[in-house]
Amino acid sequence: MASQHQVQVAWNPDYFLSLARAIAPEVEQYISQVLLKKRHPLQAYKICNGILSFAKRIGHDRLIRACQRGHAYGLYSYRAIEDILQKGLDLTDPDDAQSIPMPSQDNIRGNHYYQ
Repeated sequence: MASQHQVQVAWNPDYFLSLARAIAPEVEQYISQVLLKKRHPLQAYKICNGILSFAKRIGHDRLIRACQRGHAYGLYSYRAIEDILQKGLDLTDPDDAQSIPMPSQDNIRGNHYYQ
């Protein structure tokens, strides 16, 4: 068997959960949800491997915050974590987005119109 396939034979849920646990409990929780939500185990393993590879590229702190943000959104995929990291959402406070007031628009009627 090719070396890259030999690594995949060792993949199982406990393997990925132990890698995630070594980073942080938040990452372990996120990875456990990825494993639960995917129908095919090999697909889930590839997603978990991709998510955990971010720890080497961007660091543990950012991955932890990205997993927290992804969990808050209920999104459990590689793409969700990648988008959070690319957009820098892990570096912002989630409460900041809610404190920004909506801009006033002349063409929006508002709740007073519908009484």
